[in-house]
Amino acid sequence: MAKLLFIVTILSILLVITILIATPLNLSISEEYISIVFLDKNLKPLDHVFYQLYAFYPSPNGTVFKEISRGFISSSNGPAIVTIATGDLKQIAQAWFDKYGDYIHPSLIGFASYAYNESGSIILRTQSFAISYSPAQILEGIGFAQPVIFNQNKIINITKISKNFHIADTTTTVSQFKCVTLDCSIIYVLNWVVYYPSSDKVGPLPLMEVDANEIYNEGLQSYLGGGIELLLLTSQSTTLSMDIAEGVDLKYASISYDIPGPSITLSYSSMKENVSVPFGQLAGKYPATQDIYINAQLALANYTVMTNTGIFLGYADQVLVTGMDIRVIQNNYLPVLYNSTNLYEKFDWSYAQNLLYIQKGNSYSYNLLDLLVSNNVLPNLVVSMPVAALIAAVAPEAALLAAPVLPNLEFIIQTTSIQLSVSAFYFMLKPAPYDVYVYYEGTNVQYQFGGNNYVVPNSIFYFWPNVLHCKLNTTVNPNYC
Repeated sequence: MAKLLFIVTILSILLVITILIATPLNLSISEEYISIVFLDKNLKPLDHVFYQLYAFYPSPNGTVFKEISRGFISSSNGPAIVTIATGDLKQIAQAWFDKYGDYIHPSLIGFASYAYNESGSIILRTQSFAISYSPAQILEGIGFAQPVIFNQNKIINITKISKNFHIADTTTTVSQFKCVTLDCSIIYVLNWVVYYPSSDKVGPLPLMEVDANEIYNEGLQSYLGGGIELLLLTSQSTTLSMDIAEGVDLKYASISYDIPGPSITLSYSSMKENVSVPFGQLAGKYPATQDIYINAQLALANYTVMTNTGIFLGYADQVLVTGMDIRVIQNNYLPVLYNSTNLYEKFDWSYAQNLLYIQKGNSYSYNLLDLLVSNNVLPNLVVSMPVAALIAAVAPEAALLAAPVLPNLEFIIQTTSIQLSVSAFYFMLKPAPYDVYVYYEGTNVQYQFGGNNYVVPNSIFYFWPNVLHCKLNTTVNPNYC
């Protein structure tokens, strides 16, 4: 019932937006414009906001990433609405359409902020977001309305930072003052963008991995058999989104991790991609390692966060997918899945968590269909993988600059219907002469998504025989066992 009420509320807001913008602009249902309305966490439209929009798109010289629009919007008699003409985006949309047709829907990357008073202080709240669009519809001049809800916990008490912060109306007290000026804004200044493997290529991006090398090294491979499997399937009512992972390190707040939305989306397809690969030698001569991956391009974008008056607040880093190989058959399209015995992302023991412990002499069967290793996993998660090592391999200086947050940033795939996209890790262990530990890699941070906090476990697994003693007894991570 709560979800239904939320949907009805959003639909009502979208109807109000179309009426509000159609009347003064003499438009029919906001055609030829992308219209953005900003809502507070209680879904109340805001009457003032500062916004920025960034776009990324392919070009003959490689991927371009740049700011395309910014402004301070205020309204004295209704919600503040940002309107972006579809004509202003046609060059960008054309670049996407020329390379991918309408099979990939990219996003505009956005940042917004607004100010309000709380207990005598001026508070600035900032929100990152993504607006997915169809290149074909933009080229046809078809607009749409998009709400943005301020539900992230990125809040700055500007009064504590600067006692001389500009107050427009000096005839009132701070507690009565309503800050609706450009000075009461937060700006994200793009410093640099680096790409894996490069700005004009795609490269292996792992989705699932298993490493049983230590089992083989101890001669125990005949005791172990299993596999990893990834099934991707979309339909007319489902999508696959390659999410943006964001880390924000502010001077006056703790580091926060967010999923602002998708970087690119694949939708309206009925095609299936499926890869299943075995490991171990319990039921055959299979290798010790397996990797399921796609060919894609990753971007790491770094921003300086500051007030419009020049007060430095911190940095923000975003990881996003900016291109990929897709398979197209009769207007159906999905990422092309590959497999290899090479491990493109090495297991990071500093993030290892104990998944299972099997005592010697015991047989064991295990099947983890959807990686729900926590009660608070990101909804409809398909797979997630760390990207720090990939970025560091091609841009070590950038990785060092982003070090406070990069180790916790992930490549994440979500779907609107988890029943149609399955990631599976399964194995069977017959009675072995040693205890066996099974680890997965997982960060200790939680991501904010849709106003809630979630765990995002990585789909990378490691087998460790206890003949080598518990790996988690090392000084790297004393909490392993």
